[in-house]
Amino acid sequence: EEEEEVAEDAAQSSQETAEQETGAQENQQVIVAGNGQPHNDPNWNADSSQEISENGSQNGPSTVDWVLGHVDQYLVPGQQTWVKGSVPQALKQDANGNMSMVLWNNDKTQYIVLEGYSGAGNEEVTLTGTLRKDGNVYVLTVE
Repeated sequence: EEEEEVAEDAAQSSQETAEQETGAQENQQVIVAGNGQPHNDPNWNADSSQEISENGSQNGPSTVDWVLGHVDQYLVPGQQTWVKGSVPQALKQDANGNMSMVLWNNDKTQYIVLEGYSGAGNEEVTLTGTLRKDGNVYVLTVE
C-alpha cells in the first residue's frame, strides 16, 4: 500500500509539473512594437511605448505606416516625432501637386512630405521633427 501511495504521489507531482510548464508556455507572448522589434514582457504596453518612442527614447523610431495609422496622436503642435523610412533619389509630386522630398514606408505605398530635409536621397533615414497636415498631405518639418 505504501509503495502504491508513493507511486501515485510521484505521478500526480509529475502531472502538476507538466501542467505548470504547459501553462507557462501558453502565457508566453511576443508583443511587437511599432518599430517591429519584439518585446517579451507581458506587462509591456505597446501604445505607451510608442508614445515614448515618438519622443526619441531608446525604444526606437516610429515607422511611416505607424505614424500615418495613428496620425491624430502626432498632430499635437510642437510635439517631436521620431520616424524612419526611405527617401527617394528625386523629388516626387505629392497629393497637393507640389514637387517634394518625401519619406516612404517600406513598400512605397505611403509617404510623409519632408520640409527642411537637406540630406542625400536614395537611402534609409531616421528623422526627428514636428508633424502637421497641409491640404491632402502630412508634412514632417525636419529639425
